[in-house]
Amino acid sequence: MKKITTLLLLLVAALILVVAPAYADEEALIDIYPYGSINNMTETEPIAGGTLRVGTSNWTLDFLGYRYHFVRSSVRYGHQFVDANADGVFEATEYPGVSYSAFAAMTINNTEDEMELVTTNLRANITGGVTNRIYAYFNEDMELAMFEDHIFTYHIFNDGTDVTDNADWRFATEAEIDAFKAAADPLTETPNTRLAHVRVVKDTTDAQGYKLEPLGYLTWLNPDLGALPAEERSLLVDWNPNHVVIPAGWTAVSFGQHDRGSYKATDFVKVLYTAFVAETTPVAVSTYTYQNPVFAGLTAHDDDAVTPGVQMIVEYNQADFDLPNNVSVSWLKMFEDDVLVNKTEKLSYKVDVYETADFNSAEEDHVPTILETITFTYDSVADAYTPDKALSVVDSSVFGAGYTAVYSATHAEDGLTEIIVDIAVGVLPPRFENVKNRYVDESVFVDLLGDVTANDGYGNDKTGDIKITAPAGFNIYNPKPGTYKIDLEFTHHVHIAGEPTVPDRITLGSKVIDVTRKNQNFTAYGLETTLYTEPFLYTNTSFQGWIVVEFDKDGKMIQSVARNTWEAWGASGAIAGMSDAGIKAWLEGIDFSLGGFVVFFGQTADRPLAQALRYGDQVTFTEGSIGTPDFNADIVTKASYNLTVDDKTAPQAIVVNNNLTIEADAFASAEAAILSNIVAVDNYDARTQLSLFVLNNGGLSLASGKLSVGTYTVTVGVEDRAGNASEVTYTLTVKAAKPTQEEVDQKVDDKVEDVEAQIPQDTITPDQVEEAIKDALDSYDGVSVLTAVLMSLGAALVSFGGAALLFFLKKK
Repeated sequence: MKKITTLLLLLVAALILVVAPAYADEEALIDIYPYGSINNMTETEPIAGGTLRVGTSNWTLDFLGYRYHFVRSSVRYGHQFVDANADGVFEATEYPGVSYSAFAAMTINNTEDEMELVTTNLRANITGGVTNRIYAYFNEDMELAMFEDHIFTYHIFNDGTDVTDNADWRFATEAEIDAFKAAADPLTETPNTRLAHVRVVKDTTDAQGYKLEPLGYLTWLNPDLGALPAEERSLLVDWNPNHVVIPAGWTAVSFGQHDRGSYKATDFVKVLYTAFVAETTPVAVSTYTYQNPVFAGLTAHDDDAVTPGVQMIVEYNQADFDLPNNVSVSWLKMFEDDVLVNKTEKLSYKVDVYETADFNSAEEDHVPTILETITFTYDSVADAYTPDKALSVVDSSVFGAGYTAVYSATHAEDGLTEIIVDIAVGVLPPRFENVKNRYVDESVFVDLLGDVTANDGYGNDKTGDIKITAPAGFNIYNPKPGTYKIDLEFTHHVHIAGEPTVPDRITLGSKVIDVTRKNQNFTAYGLETTLYTEPFLYTNTSFQGWIVVEFDKDGKMIQSVARNTWEAWGASGAIAGMSDAGIKAWLEGIDFSLGGFVVFFGQTADRPLAQALRYGDQVTFTEGSIGTPDFNADIVTKASYNLTVDDKTAPQAIVVNNNLTIEADAFASAEAAILSNIVAVDNYDARTQLSLFVLNNGGLSLASGKLSVGTYTVTVGVEDRAGNASEVTYTLTVKAAKPTQEEVDQKVDDKVEDVEAQIPQDTITPDQVEEAIKDALDSYDGVSVLTAVLMSLGAALVSFGGAALLFFLKKK
């Protein structure tokens, strides 16, 4: 039984734990990248000179406030290890290697059995030929269960009675460390304290929660056990300490030489031991980032190796074009029901087909129309894809027609991959480049073409052929604010030279004879050269000057007859007694399935050459071809974009009356009063699209429904939709409001009552008083009512006599 068996709970569990590390929040994690840069893990980002682009395994490990990013091919899985010789351990030839031993490697034991990795070179073979000298072992709960380091040193203290059987090592306290550092002779003065390399094992039965032993420099062996065989030189493990043992469900991480360098990985390595002395057990989190699906087989259908991307060319008038059925897509499925499986699975996918011009439109908020969607369903049993229907929207009768097929696939972890494929009829469609919505300033010359270019689909420039159409009235030299649709169009003429028709030809020696008629029934052969490669009807009965010859498939002469002389030749030499009936019987008895042919040489200069042929003489038959006419087509390519001319001119706020005077009750709010004197004008926006607002009301306020009387300096701002703004200041005077009729009537009544009470009845009558008050009110113009009444009433009293006035004053 191994000494730490009680610690190694061999349970298969999920390797990914969604438990946050006790040491740091997500935002506080320090990322550790190869060479200190994430760019070294990407495919295209620039990297620092002298470093390598090492890629990524898509795995990270979060622990103690750090996040370590593992490089490509540095993560291995237990199910990949194969004990080929069935000896119970794994040798270097029985498991996958790592690509870059200078960085950390992670081995995840996702099997149900313990894995022992043997070595003959101090673990160098385990990590690709270069020894990783620091190992961290995480148990099934992702707690740090064992740690080995024979590079960095740690102060340790022995509470035991010796350093072998009764050793009891632990990490030294600060006081013990200070004493060790201060000692003139540390070996004598502080014999129980050392500065050493260590192996630490988590042990919940121990009072300190772990057990520890020293290691020698660059060795996995305890230096105090030198009397024992190497395979026994450990106080904590009972397997060969040079080997790596990973229990079921555990994860082992080893660190390479770059992790002991000058960047953040070193800081991470140096704090790993603190996991054993922490008050709360820290938990690591290993995370796999799923990759998007990957398509395979599409590039095999690229019909144009020069143009980037995938282009499928449909032959003009090809009726049977369809999407290929040998395209596949797959993803790496890392987990299944929370169990690490790390297997590749094929996925179903779909293809959305658009018109290319519609798909590439740069119009704002444009959504291209899907013409057809075809779903390719994957059958894992047959390992084959089956489309739900054939492609039907590609019209091969329209030369130059262009379509865009978007291949897309998803997987269960929100992965999405889209591949764009061009489908073109006859030729790659001419295309625009860099068509996109643009923004320019008003009143500044605008080149409507801008960065737009055009080509014939094969890289040949057609920019000079572009025709630009702007809305009527648009002035490129003085564009006004607004959004305008700019249409682009160019015509590309395609000329495909045809092939001439080549007749069948018979070569007699150095003479080449064109066949003018073929496989047709004729009653006369005259001056023509007629060829038959299949049975035909011979109906000639009149004298003619031609000669007919039969040849075998190799062009060797078999038999001939001259119709004008009845001279005939065959295998046995001259043939006598030939007639039209004999010719007919001979010709209609030929078996053309053997590949032979018959030629009627007409009454031309060719006839003597043919008449000289004898059995076995050789001619050459060259089969002709039907030509094709020249092909000419104009392909019109269109595009458009939105040109937005930005409004750069501030609106104007115009003061109607620079010294406006209003009555206190003229407006229901100070803002309404101030804005009533302003008219806003803009070069583009209508007034309804302008914002008017009071920047400074000068202290003008509203109380009891009326504005405060006074003179105020106010400022008004105006802003258009583009954010251009201006302001204006003017003076506003508020005067007291005229009283309402109800207020006037009430004041009259009050004053009449007051005067009546104080004037003797025999001096002035109430009617006279009322008449005087009314006369005063008729002359009211901003003067207080009381003052006006008193003035008028005084005059009235004088007319009635001074006694009354004196009496009034005395009473006061």
